[in-house]
Amino acid sequence: MGAAGQGRSHATDGNPQDRLIVRRRRVNGLATPRRGTIACSYCADLALTFEEDLMDLPPGWHLSIEDRPAPAARNRLGRELGKHNRPYLRNAKWQWLGVFVREPDGDIAAGLAGSTYGDWLFVHDLWVRADLRRRGIGRELLRLAEARARERGCHSAWLDTFSFQAPEFYPKFGYREFGRLDYPPDQQRIFFQKRLIPEGNVPVRLKCSPLRLP
Repeated sequence: MGAAGQGRSHATDGNPQDRLIVRRRRVNGLATPRRGTIACSYCADLALTFEEDLMDLPPGWHLSIEDRPAPAARNRLGRELGKHNRPYLRNAKWQWLGVFVREPDGDIAAGLAGSTYGDWLFVHDLWVRADLRRRGIGRELLRLAEARARERGCHSAWLDTFSFQAPEFYPKFGYREFGRLDYPPDQQRIFFQKRLIPEGNVPVRLKCSPLRLP
C-alpha cells in the first residue's frame, strides 16, 4: 500500500477531543518522512491544515491521498460534476475528439486529441512526428478539429502549450493568448483561445474534407 494508506483520517465516536487526538496522530504520521527521504513542506502544511480545520466525517469513513487513483474513481468525480453542471450549460454533453494521420500499418504519425464540452473545444494534445513537420499537417489537424467542433455546436476553442513547444504556431491561425504561468526553470505555460464562429451566430453543420498529405 502506498500513499493511499498513509493519508487516512478516521472519525471516531466520543468527544471532540478524542477525535482531535486520533486525527493528529494519523496526520502527523503522513507528514513524517521515511528514513532516507526529505520532509515535504506541502505535507507539513497539509498536516497543519487538518489539525486546525478538522473534517467532520461519519464513523467508519476515511480520507485517502492516492498517487495513482483508479480510473473508476476519477470517472466518478467527472460524472458527479457533470450532474451539477448540467442545469447551467446549453450543451452539457462531454465528448472526445480525435484527428489522426496513420501509416498503412495503423501506426500514428501525427494527431490531435481534444474534447468538446459546454460549447467549447479543448485541445488536449497536438503532435506531428519530426520528419513530417512543416508540411501543413499540424494546421490541417487543427482545422479539422475546429470544423468537427462546430458540428457539435461549439462557438470557441482553447488550449495551452509550453514556451519550449510551439507558442508561435497558434496565433497564425487566429488564437490569442489569454494567460500564462511561470513553469520553472525559466519556462512558461501559455493559454490560447479562438472564436470559431462570429459573435451572435449559431454554429452551422459543416462537412469536413479529408486530410491529404503534401
